[in-house]
Amino acid sequence: KRLTCVSEKLAEPGIRGEIEFSPRKLWTMNEVGAKIRMHAQPGSTLAVAQALVAAAPSLLSALCSANGLGRADSREPMKGLTDIPGIRVGHISDYQAITGCTAILCESGAVAGVDVRGSASGTEEIETLDPLHITERIHGVLLAGGSAFGLEAASGVRRYLERRGIGFNTGSAKVPIVTAAILYDLGIGRADIRPTVAMGDAAAASASTAAVAEGAVGAGTGATVGKIFGMQQAMKSGIGSSTVTLPNGVLVASLVAVNAFGDVRDSATGKII
Repeated sequence: KRLTCVSEKLAEPGIRGEIEFSPRKLWTMNEVGAKIRMHAQPGSTLAVAQALVAAAPSLLSALCSANGLGRADSREPMKGLTDIPGIRVGHISDYQAITGCTAILCESGAVAGVDVRGSASGTEEIETLDPLHITERIHGVLLAGGSAFGLEAASGVRRYLERRGIGFNTGSAKVPIVTAAILYDLGIGRADIRPTVAMGDAAAASASTAAVAEGAVGAGTGATVGKIFGMQQAMKSGIGSSTVTLPNGVLVASLVAVNAFGDVRDSATGKII
């Protein structure tokens, strides 16, 4: 079913809103999903485009109300990995040295797994992710710049968790299970300054359930892509996070620090992003 109406609230003329309903639930509207298509006449100004974006929620509500579909509630903004209950994320960056680290905390414990690829990986405590390992759950993950030197930042995350009484109970002490992975960023900033124990502790202390900060922050501070012709031709990248909601309501979230040797391309067009 497709419905069309003209918004009278917009100062610019010639703007038309169209809503298309489908079985997929994108908004809460009596189990009906919707896609909004906003149209403007050719030659419209930037103000028109901005008005379209601003008018979308009210247009959706108006269309639903006018056609007996009830109230349209927009979903909460996506936060990324912290959309998953029990997960906190914190970043720390050194913008003079152009490096940093990211702490992902799951203090109640989380079942984890791993798939290591490539010929230049750098990891720590990766064996704890083996299904046969005695520790069934981990309490944190540390992503860091600084190449192999950056792995020491994981000890800072352990110290933070230890102070909070979090860890695998050995009988004599609780040992936080924190696995770590690094990326190589020594070629962009100061190669003699890398993430430290103190930085790992600070990243863990700053962890929260707020929307994950993205870009040149944390482990993504010194991340780059397109280095096949040397750093002179490289492009700055960073860290990002996203969440997808499956039809059955299950949340699938990811957090990725992109430090590729090659370029990042659009899978549809093949163009370099």
